[in-house]
Amino acid sequence: MQKILTDKTDAPGILLLQEDVDLADQQLIRSLEKINQSGKAFHLWVDCAGLKCLKTMGFCHFINQLLLLRHRAAHITLLNLSPQHQALLKLFNLNAFFTIVHDIKEIDQLVQAS
Repeated sequence: MQKILTDKTDAPGILLLQEDVDLADQQLIRSLEKINQSGKAFHLWVDCAGLKCLKTMGFCHFINQLLLLRHRAAHITLLNLSPQHQALLKLFNLNAFFTIVHDIKEIDQLVQAS
């Protein structure tokens, strides 16, 4: 099961996915629908450290899930993505679709900019 954290402020919302990325999870679908209905702009952040789907289903499945999520979220940020996976994103010409954050300082700058 994936861990979903949401931002409760009036600022642009942040939905953080940890542990897994699974569009079959009804909790995730309800969270995305709730945010979309609010009309509030939001960012989807995915903490890639320790994602179950990367280990069990592979990188292509993970990318497929991210591309499907792009239809529901305007902006996706990948946190803690390994250098090997970053290289694969670049190889597949998909790195332009996502923001990749390497450390906490970058996260703080993204939050302040949004």
